[in-house]
Amino acid sequence: MSDTHEDIVKTVAGGAALAAVVGIVPKAWKKLREWWERPGERALIREAVDRLSATLNGLNEVIGGLAEEMRATSESLHMTNANVQILLDSDPTPRWWTDAEGRCTDANRALCKLFGLSREEMIGDEGHGWLRAVYGDHRADVVRKFKHAIAEDVPYTATYAITPRGRLETVVAEGETIRNTKGKVLSVAGTVRPMQAVA
Repeated sequence: MSDTHEDIVKTVAGGAALAAVVGIVPKAWKKLREWWERPGERALIREAVDRLSATLNGLNEVIGGLAEEMRATSESLHMTNANVQILLDSDPTPRWWTDAEGRCTDANRALCKLFGLSREEMIGDEGHGWLRAVYGDHRADVVRKFKHAIAEDVPYTATYAITPRGRLETVVAEGETIRNTKGKVLSVAGTVRPMQAVA
C-alpha cells in the first residue's frame, strides 16, 4: 500500500469515527432532553440539588467555626508561650532545651549569659551553636554522653569546661527526656550550673 493509500485509509477511518461521534451526540442529547422533560425527574433533581446545597452551606458554617477556633487556640498558645518564655528568662537557673538529636531549640537568658552567647547564637549552626562555648577537647565527650543518655534512656549528666569571655569555667549539665504517650523522645530539657554552685 502506498503512502497515498495509507493517507486515504486514515482519512476515511478518522471520518468514520467522527461521523459515529456526531451521530451519537444528537441521540444522547435527545434522550437527555426527554428525561429532563419528565416532571417527576426534574423534581427529584431539584430536591437533590437543594439537599446538596443545604449540606454544603452547613459544611461551610462548620469549617468557618473550626477555623475561628483554630485561630483562637493559636493565639492562646502564642500568649502561653510568651508567658512561659518570660518566666523562664526571669529564672536565675541556666536552662536549655534540645530536640532528640541534641540540637538546641531554646535557652533561657541565664544560660546565654553563662555561655557568653545570644539565644540566636545558641540555637544557630543548626542547633549546635552552643558547642562554640564548650572547650574544644570536651565537645566530642559532651555529644557522646548526650547520645548515650538518649539511647539508654538514662538522665543526661556531663561535666565539661566552657570558655565564655576567654576564661575557662567548669560546669555540670543535667537533662531529662520529654516523651510522647508512645514513649518516643520528643526533646530533652535540662540545666547547666557552674561547678562551684553544685557543691
